Amino acid sequence: MKKTVELVYHKGQNFGDALNPFIFENYLGDNFSETGDVKLIGIGTILGLKKIEALKIVFSSGATKGNDGTYGKAPLIDESYDVFCVRGPKTAELLGINNSYAVCDGAYLLNDFYDFSVKKKYKYAYMPHHKSEDMYRELKKVFADLGIKFISPADPYKKVLKELAQSEKVITDAMHGAIVADAFRVPWIPTKGYPFINDFKWGDFTSSMEITNFKFNQLPKLHDISFFEKIIKDKIKIAFIAKFLAPIVSKFRVHSYKRKIQQIIKADQFYLSNDKIIESKVAQLKNKLEALKIKYF
Repeated sequence: MKKTVELVYHKGQNFGDALNPFIFENYLGDNFSETGDVKLIGIGTILGLKKIEALKIVFSSGATKGNDGTYGKAPLIDESYDVFCVRGPKTAELLGINNSYAVCDGAYLLNDFYDFSVKKKYKYAYMPHHKSEDMYRELKKVFADLGIKFISPADPYKKVLKELAQSEKVITDAMHGAIVADAFRVPWIPTKGYPFINDFKWGDFTSSMEITNFKFNQLPKLHDISFFEKIIKDKIKIAFIAKFLAPIVSKFRVHSYKRKIQQIIKADQFYLSNDKIIESKVAQLKNKLEALKIKYF
């Protein structure tokens, strides 16, 4: 009798994580248990995050370093792990496993089964990292002012998928915004405004897809007025001056941000992986899934 399998992923309000059931159930069926004997660790930078005392299947997952408070430390791969593939060569190296396990992010399977050949509706769309949206609550308005479609990673994943497919080009500091755009053959432009945008993760993803000369477009940091008010007050110790200056600083920062986005659009320096690489990587993922299915389902 085969053991029951539980799908393990980060259950937050975040697009990339929410793709897990959609993708895995498409290939493996609705056969997962809520408390399975075996844990299938799926899409996301999750290998250091989940401490699991059970047999762990690893499929296209990622690890990172330099941000232990958010992602934890990369685990020691021992007999309690059954690794089918990981997100990229950087994860493989960090885990100390053979580079042959480095395929790509499992979200690329969307290229295989999701109908992304839809009519384009947006010339440019912007999708932030979910924390970027938290930093500045008026971010959506900034892009409305610029005439750019704003795609929130906190929206239902099917809505996000549709809007990414409807975009001609995607500007994003959300890694899965870039990955899904790439899977949908939509050119994407990477941005970074905050330190929590993890370089290691992006490098893992881009190197797995043989994307060369990768670099971010740096953006000014946007924050709510209360943030600037606190910073100014802490420096000058005069509350009423901080209250007066904070909106001015915030307005200037928003102006600089808009100007930078306009410069990015004018430069039009986008990325898109090679069609043949997509085809090869998706085929590898499907072969790995078939082997997984035979062994555990």
